[in-house]
Amino acid sequence: MKNLYLTDTDDDFDEWYEKYAHFYKINKRISYLENIIGGLNLEKKRKCPICGEIFIEFEPFGELLYENEQCPNCGSLARHRGLYLEMERETNIFNETNNIKILHFAPEPSLYRLFDKKDKIDYVPVDLNKELYKKELFFFCAGITLKYFENYQDYIKEQMDVQDIPYDNNTFDYIIINHVLEHVPQDKKAINEIYRVLKPGGVAFISVPIGGEITNEDERINTPELRLKYYEDPTHLRLYGRDLKGKLEDFGFEVEEYCSGTYFSKKDKKLYNLPDDEYTYICRKP
Repeated sequence: MKNLYLTDTDDDFDEWYEKYAHFYKINKRISYLENIIGGLNLEKKRKCPICGEIFIEFEPFGELLYENEQCPNCGSLARHRGLYLEMERETNIFNETNNIKILHFAPEPSLYRLFDKKDKIDYVPVDLNKELYKKELFFFCAGITLKYFENYQDYIKEQMDVQDIPYDNNTFDYIIINHVLEHVPQDKKAINEIYRVLKPGGVAFISVPIGGEITNEDERINTPELRLKYYEDPTHLRLYGRDLKGKLEDFGFEVEEYCSGTYFSKKDKKLYNLPDDEYTYICRKP
């Protein structure tokens, strides 16, 4: 199953699917059933806070089929569930009474459904590359519900580069960019663009993998093999550290850092299966 999930090529989706992805779907289902059968006497109970459904166990996910990771109903991953709870508890995004405009990069199906076609929300889901997004979307839908996958073209209203956002200053009330910046060549330019198009008083939700205190970025780390070794993923262009908070503040944001391991209670982490090491930066534009 090498190069199944982490591919960054523009191969035709149908060819890619026939070569790799249908095996993933079969193995995922087998692994899920084995986990449920093995845990029937453990009285496990999991709840997805996004869709509200309750399960014995979450589904496996990813090329290595990590156990207890994905909601069988809406497709959320642990990091999406954590982000949702932080958005719900720390902002008013789900309870706005005025008309708002949301820009969402690489929209996850579980979060997409919360904003699309809702009254008073002008929702703009975007991505840089539709073919790569289609592959990514497959993994959020395989073994769950194909309605998301079959309608994937409706998810992306615009192809957009975060380094060059084609909107005027002060356009959006909220921006969601989850695990994207680590793939962006000029991340400083991207952060400046996010700040520029966000309205005063607006909020950007920025999350990335964090690998320590200091960001690791070296132009000599320039092959998939080296990036996997030093950045934990062959498609990542850097591995951020917690110094990201200061970098975001340098652009003018007021930033709150939330680590899932300390932000959530033990009860919440068990019920929703939340990660211990996921960082979210809630960035407010003064």
